[in-house]
Amino acid sequence: MMDDLAPREESRRQTRGVARTRPTPVKPEKETTFVRVRNRRLQTLVKNFELVSLVAYMHATGATNSGILKAVKKKFPRADIKREDPNWIIRWAAERKWFRFYPPRENEYRQLILDLHALDAIEVIRSSQVDIIAIEAARMLLRMLRSLGQGQEIVHVGVAGGHTIRALMRALAREIGDPFKSMPKVVHFHALAAGFNPDDPSTNPNAFVTFFDDKFIPTKIRFTGLSAPAIVENDTFERLKKNFVDIREAFGAMKLLDIVVTSGSTWHECGALHGRLKPSDRQILEAQGVLGDLLWRPISKRGPIEAETDRAFTLLELNQLQRLVRRGKRVLVALAPCGLCGQLKGELLEAILENKLANHVVVDARSAGQMIGPMSPDDRR
Repeated sequence: MMDDLAPREESRRQTRGVARTRPTPVKPEKETTFVRVRNRRLQTLVKNFELVSLVAYMHATGATNSGILKAVKKKFPRADIKREDPNWIIRWAAERKWFRFYPPRENEYRQLILDLHALDAIEVIRSSQVDIIAIEAARMLLRMLRSLGQGQEIVHVGVAGGHTIRALMRALAREIGDPFKSMPKVVHFHALAAGFNPDDPSTNPNAFVTFFDDKFIPTKIRFTGLSAPAIVENDTFERLKKNFVDIREAFGAMKLLDIVVTSGSTWHECGALHGRLKPSDRQILEAQGVLGDLLWRPISKRGPIEAETDRAFTLLELNQLQRLVRRGKRVLVALAPCGLCGQLKGELLEAILENKLANHVVVDARSAGQMIGPMSPDDRR
């Protein structure tokens, strides 16, 4: 017992005579009369949607703060607006998604790629941000839905998972709210893979349906998830495919797909598939020249890799993507640099296009430049 007390006594001796300081609690700043009056004035200003619209429009067209203030005072002479108020109104409008951001395009790379590959659509975006690439891919997907909605009531969309596709689906839920008459009555999403990252379940395609909750959307949204392990042995894959009714029905629905939406990872430590496979399986794929994965299935410069390794549980194989492209179905691939290390995906893009695994592409300009760069002038023609 004495031994137990000795450390405590020693600690008390060491701290005896030492002034103990306690953190001073931070008092909340009192709301002054000036702050209350300013807040009431600003709330009065934003209740006038015509005034907010004028401020937002002029800001979007490049007007200066003084120019906005002058125009507002001329249009609304009775408005109590001060010199710094337009900045606050702009922020208020931005928080309510009144603005739409359209990043600059790299049209030279776009045309060079179109000269080399038969694509229905491609956008080369001058940004390396995953969210910006995803927004542009969501807008491309929305254009596809409008096009198909002119001739059919239900459109079936296969959706992969991952960070890029999660951002894409979140953006689509915002963009799809506009009541376009050409939209299909029903958009039916199908998860193409099981949850792949146990540390980040938000990238699971089964979770994407939540983006459409509590939103006023003129189109009815349906969703079919996939309950299966992320990585399985080949024998287990075939057994689950045959013996479980829900999984068997999910595979059967693949013949209904009108659109497939996916992304890809390069073969490095940050890649999802690279990190989930055993070292022995990685060696097998590396011996076959793996460049990365699409739909979490490995791909090399020569095309899809079919090897006896553990595999991701996905509903589509890469050779099925090729057949969908040949049949005129829409396959959209969104590629942005790795969000963790910034590695570009030019080689992966080239493998996807050379093997005709997509006919709609949204890619960042740096990755497109990595693909275009080594080409000779003759190749570019």
